Amino acid sequence: MISAVESSKIILGTVQLGLPYGVNNTQGQPSTKEAFRILNLAASHGVTHLDTAAAYGTSEAVIGQYHQQQGSTPFSIITKFHFNEDEHTGEKVRKALEHLAVPQVDILLFHSYADFKNNPEVMTCLLEQKEIGAINKIGVSVYENAEVEDLLNYEEVEVIQLPFNLIDNEARRGGILREAKQLGKVIHTRSTFLQGLFFKTANTLPKKLMPLTPHLEEIKWMADMHGVSMATLALQYVVSKPYIDGVLIGVETEAQLLTNMNALTEEISKDLFRKIDQVHISRADLLNPSNWNN
Repeated sequence: MISAVESSKIILGTVQLGLPYGVNNTQGQPSTKEAFRILNLAASHGVTHLDTAAAYGTSEAVIGQYHQQQGSTPFSIITKFHFNEDEHTGEKVRKALEHLAVPQVDILLFHSYADFKNNPEVMTCLLEQKEIGAINKIGVSVYENAEVEDLLNYEEVEVIQLPFNLIDNEARRGGILREAKQLGKVIHTRSTFLQGLFFKTANTLPKKLMPLTPHLEEIKWMADMHGVSMATLALQYVVSKPYIDGVLIGVETEAQLLTNMNALTEEISKDLFRKIDQVHISRADLLNPSNWNN
């Protein structure tokens, strides 16, 4: 059985429900019917949060259609905005609630650290939206540790979402995330499977990412030695961290989601997690998928 703590940490990413996404995506975007089946399965396994964004194609609309069909809102919603002067922030929030068919966004994230820093006036409006109950918490999606460190100075930023995985790991992130937790920040992580990179073989790895091959092969060797699949290791490694409150995963099929949920039930030696903690990546720039096509 999956423990309530483990399943409640899982956040279902829904970018795949709104557009094809990920270097290892062979399924494409699921149909609306398939998306609904995925959401039903997530709810039945104790998943309580969905992560989406206005920029994720039809993702918000699919979730809204699901809620309307259900006649209820079984999920709490995390969504993200890019901010600009063309549309008032309050109107963005109103449209999100309408698309998602929910009375409140549980967490609204600035889609990037740059959005947060370049639009300081937006926070005032978000705090107003929080006051009227349209938003529960406000946060920022970031990439770099220096960005996390800066956000620790802002009491109004309650949630920080950032990458964390087998190679973007304790060695790179542990210190700053412990500090953030001590200050009461909610920590959510994404890129658990690094867009499916952990499941690719060396001969199918994009040329730009070849410098990561030794690290990926090292982790695969460790997983094999312990008799653990990469999917299980990748998910449980992140879930095991006490300073992480929510772990974002994305799927294209029911089968993938079921595999992930079942992975939480397997026993893994803490010694293996400690070995992963010590994996150090020299090419940190390659941990950011936005650099893969540059």
